[in-house]
Amino acid sequence: MAKSVARFIAVSAISRVIATTISRGFIQEHQGRPMEEDGEPIWAVGARKIDVTDLVLVRLDHVSKNSWQAQFELLRPLHRS
Repeated sequence: MAKSVARFIAVSAISRVIATTISRGFIQEHQGRPMEEDGEPIWAVGARKIDVTDLVLVRLDHVSKNSWQAQFELLRPLHRS
């Protein structure tokens, strides 16, 4: 019977993966998309809008095996046009 080996990953490594996923995945994928009909333009992402540099990771919860949930806050307040 094979012995189970627990693998540990540093929170800093998880944070880097999250930052890459937010930047290359979510923001790049959504920056050209139109907002939903009832969406507010101040929540748009991309160039000169909300970008990865505007976010700070404030909490990282281990919600289940191999699953983490990140919570972000904005570094600057949003202003309505």
